[in-house]
Amino acid sequence: MNTMFTIKTAPFQGVGFGKKFFIVRRMPDISHFVWWEYMTHNSIMWMWMKTGLGGFLAMLVLIGAALINGVRCIFRMPGDMMSVAALVATLYVVMHFIYAYVDISWDSQSMIYMGAMMGLINCLERIVDTPAPLAERRWPWQPHPQAQPGLRPL
Repeated sequence: MNTMFTIKTAPFQGVGFGKKFFIVRRMPDISHFVWWEYMTHNSIMWMWMKTGLGGFLAMLVLIGAALINGVRCIFRMPGDMMSVAALVATLYVVMHFIYAYVDISWDSQSMIYMGAMMGLINCLERIVDTPAPLAERRWPWQPHPQAQPGLRPL
């Protein structure tokens, strides 16, 4: 209720970072947490509360673009460990924003992981599409080297 009241008082511009949110209903005593008057547990709505509608929509576009690129990347992988990497990166983005809906998730460690997963999603197709040089046969009984499969067409 406190988050929604704060959003309704300043829906377009937000209250800004460093300013307390409005407390209209008493909360449990969590005064041992230094930032209890500044950060809410719902990090998705917290972004709207602090940045306003523009920042909230920008966050949704960023999440949506990461998920669209991740799903496209999953379907274009050749079916080996790169497919697993694409799946893990995409599911981490999904997991992070489900978690952000119920708890504080904008800390430095989770943002480093989020940036790494988004970077992996964006670079994985380029990594797979780069041809690897074929190794030469060392012994006559070895099979001839085969080229690795590239990206699947959409």
